Amino acid sequence: MSGFEARRRVAEWIVPADHPAFDGHFPGDPILPGVVLLDRVVALMAGSGLGGCDGHDELEGPEGRDGMASDAEALARGKFLEAVRPGERLRIVCEQTSAGAWAFEVARLGRGEAPVPVAAGRLRQAAERSR
Repeated sequence: MSGFEARRRVAEWIVPADHPAFDGHFPGDPILPGVVLLDRVVALMAGSGLGGCDGHDELEGPEGRDGMASDAEALARGKFLEAVRPGERLRIVCEQTSAGAWAFEVARLGRGEAPVPVAAGRLRQAAERSR
């Protein structure tokens, strides 16, 4: 028996209209950069959650503020399917598929509409650090 225990994490995030990423991406036609979505996915995968995040600060993983490298070593596969705009409400789902691999889906939530997929992929988690 490997001891693998699957985990599933779900969070919602409203993209702040004044998020600093929109300043240069793109003036007059703001689109959220994919790296910002990946930051939210990694934070959720690491168990940091998204609660209370104003969207402006980087989320801290369990080892502090050292970004994606502390939580994931590789984006194994990723697709960005739709542009994400200011003020949109997103649902982020991360599901551990094996002892070190996570699948993620990000969907736009609308009022009374079915969720619209905006991104999906797989991340490979870094090997557990010795304590």
